[in-house]
Amino acid sequence: MAILGIESLVYGVDDIDRCSRFWNDFGLLEKARGPNGSVFETVSASRVIVRDRADCGVPEWFEGDGGKLVVWGVDTADNLERLVDGLARDREVRRDLDGTAYSATDEGIPFGLRIWNKRPVVSQPDRVNAPGNIQRLNLHRKWRRRAIPKTLSHIVLSTADYVGTYEFYRDRLGFRLSDHSRGLGVFMRADGTNEHHSIFWLNANGPFVKGKPTFQHAAFGVEDIDEVMIGVGRMGERGWFKDLRKAGGGSGAIASPPPSIATSPIRMVARPNTPATRIISTTTGFPVCGSGSSEPPCGPTIGLRSMDRWMIIGTCSSIRMGNRSRNIARKSV
Repeated sequence: MAILGIESLVYGVDDIDRCSRFWNDFGLLEKARGPNGSVFETVSASRVIVRDRADCGVPEWFEGDGGKLVVWGVDTADNLERLVDGLARDREVRRDLDGTAYSATDEGIPFGLRIWNKRPVVSQPDRVNAPGNIQRLNLHRKWRRRAIPKTLSHIVLSTADYVGTYEFYRDRLGFRLSDHSRGLGVFMRADGTNEHHSIFWLNANGPFVKGKPTFQHAAFGVEDIDEVMIGVGRMGERGWFKDLRKAGGGSGAIASPPPSIATSPIRMVARPNTPATRIISTTTGFPVCGSGSSEPPCGPTIGLRSMDRWMIIGTCSSIRMGNRSRNIARKSV
């Protein structure tokens, strides 16, 4: 074990106050606020850091607002130094006074490594009913006024060479292959987590992508579907969704991994970067609700999904990666 997950995600934005208000409404705990930015935290101690685009500490590797830097949390000092020594063999590694290390992929996408005291998360989701299986009868649900994200579950970045970037994260950072959508991208998980994926590398040359590396979205874990919908309602009440009547199919969906590899009862994704923002159940593909929000406060997509764990079924396979014709062996779970 070495990398436990996302320790922090640094957003570079033009409007710090507006983006900070968004994260407050979203349900993150505000830890600090000042003229140069703000810091928010999930229950598991993952952080969202809001900075001016010119003050993110890394080169501007894509245009516009969004997640400019992901810092991966490492379990021990020894493992951090082992990862840094491996990276320093062929690329620059910059260190902060606290020991945080910064480097970049071959394509120039920056990342950081930092020792992380990840907090354990305990959930007790409400029972749910299904046809022929009634679990919640004459039982009150939890009374919540807002969603409180427990985890920063994963991010999605697009890359012009998703196979090469996958191999870099596998060989140099110890990430594991979870799933491959041929021609679309690769799902990877940090070796210290049992989440289905910590990052998805999206093919920037594929459909619906602009052809260049960029930040796509971040997904946060909450306890159950009730908390998802309470979070959606609160964001609507606070004015982030302007018109809940404009719900339609199409650009809001993000595909779930096929059931041969993993299963998840539901994941909800909010896309405040499109004229017809919508929240879609990726289990059914149908819109749950939507909006006409014209512009995101913090860059591309923000997501909420249920905390139900992905159940890894496959343990070893060989997958041919698109047109690159590379066979990639899945590491054992």
